[in-house]
Amino acid sequence: MPLPPKDSSEEPKMSAREALKDADVRQIMGKGLSASLQLSSQMAATLLLAGAVGYALDRWIDSLPLFSIVFFFLGAGLAGFNVIKALQQQMAVLDASETDAHKTADAATNGQAVNDQREQD
Repeated sequence: MPLPPKDSSEEPKMSAREALKDADVRQIMGKGLSASLQLSSQMAATLLLAGAVGYALDRWIDSLPLFSIVFFFLGAGLAGFNVIKALQQQMAVLDASETDAHKTADAATNGQAVNDQREQD
């Protein structure tokens, strides 16, 4: 698929270095980094805890590493479930903020239209 032709009237895009100087960009990147670190630490903690429980059961019962394997997979499933749940919550927050932004923009536009109509009268 060919690229669309460049429009010379477009403003030049910011470089990555210039974008990092922008406070909004840094805030968004910080939130993303925070969320990814939180999710990865939750996954690691869930896997380690489930593995430790399985290992402790194996040692206590003096059995094959059956419980370690079973609890590892249960922990992996639970970690995946937690990540999906957290991402759904984040998406709901983003959708709600976009809806609020649209409502605010619509209200501002409607208010401006009313003011323009009053000035004409």
